[in-house]
Amino acid sequence: MAKLSLEREVPQRYGWTFLGVFRPGERVETEGTYSDFPFDGLCNAAADFVAREFWIISDADVPVDTRGHFVCDLLLPNLLSRDGHLVLHCGMVAFENAAIGFLGPSGAGKSTMTAAFVRHGAELLSDDAIMIDPEADPLGARPLYSGMRMFSGSISAILPDVPLGENMAHYSSKQRLKVDGSTEMAHPRACSFWRTTPRQEKSR
Repeated sequence: MAKLSLEREVPQRYGWTFLGVFRPGERVETEGTYSDFPFDGLCNAAADFVAREFWIISDADVPVDTRGHFVCDLLLPNLLSRDGHLVLHCGMVAFENAAIGFLGPSGAGKSTMTAAFVRHGAELLSDDAIMIDPEADPLGARPLYSGMRMFSGSISAILPDVPLGENMAHYSSKQRLKVDGSTEMAHPRACSFWRTTPRQEKSR
């Protein structure tokens, strides 16, 4: 099976087109005004909300896995929110189509808790980003894309039967995982709200 292109195929599901990577100063034809989205000093993205197109601007070669992380985990939730969708920074699992969510900042343990539930038979929606579907009856929740992102030590401890995946980004040791038993739709029934401790904040 061909590898899913996080920077191209996932945004296409939501009507967004990736134009490619451009150097600073290169001209990009747009239909309307566009917004800039900086990414940790590595690169910028720009998005045209009329044409529903976006592109990455960088004077250095950003690895494809890092671009995929930037697009799916940071840029796409922002674009969809500006489109009027409710996107939650949230892990979510389901039992028999009834879902529970784990909301909190990065480093609070959402992925770890999500993985623990998956180990004990829950279906995975996402460990990081959920889009609420108000048209579903009852209210629905959908993952922006399938899979999980975890450190190898956590994978070995919680999901020992899941093979290690590919790097999430070149500057992180987190791995991307494909998890059997994922689902594309469930109905939220409860959410827990997590916060980081001072020790967690220092280690992030």
